[in-house]
Order: sequence, then structure tokens, then C-alpha cells
Amino acid sequence: MKRKSMLLIIIFVVVSVLLAVVIPKYNRDLSAARAAVEGIGSQLFSSSFDNIEYLPEGEGPVVMVSHGITGGIDQGKWITSTLGGGCRYLYVS
Repeated sequence: MKRKSMLLIIIFVVVSVLLAVVIPKYNRDLSAARAAVEGIGSQLFSSSFDNIEYLPEGEGPVVMVSHGITGGIDQGKWITSTLGGGCRYLYVS
């Protein structure tokens, strides 16, 4: 019985220390990500269904980039960063 109690105390201490380290880092990362997304400069289109967030960028033929499962406009911009210029990307979230 004594071993079981000691093991539970050790587990509790380890989990507590991990949470004390991880939670502040998580909050910092989440704040930085929110600030980056807010700084993108997207616009809203109001439709009869709901608002649609979008961002046009670049010059040339229009290529629509929809997030699908990858994320929002920020992820669309990341995906097209490898494609180069020559297109007007319309990011839709």
C-alpha cells in the first residue's frame, strides 16, 4: 500500500511540473498565432448564408485557394508561398 501511495505522489508531482511548464508556453504560442492571423488583413463578404472571410493578393489570373482541411487564410498563404508569383490568389476561409 505504501508503494502505491508513493507512486501516486510521484506521478502527481511529475504531471504538476509538466503542466506548470507547458501551459505558459501554450498560452504564449496561442497569443502569437492569434496576433499573426489578425494582422493578415482579410475582409468579410456577407452572404445570405453567413460571412465569408477572404483575401485577394497578387496580379494575374485568379486562382482560388480554399483551406479545406489545412486551415484558414494563413495556411493558404503558406501553401502558395512555394508556388511563386504570376497569379492573383483569392484566399477563402
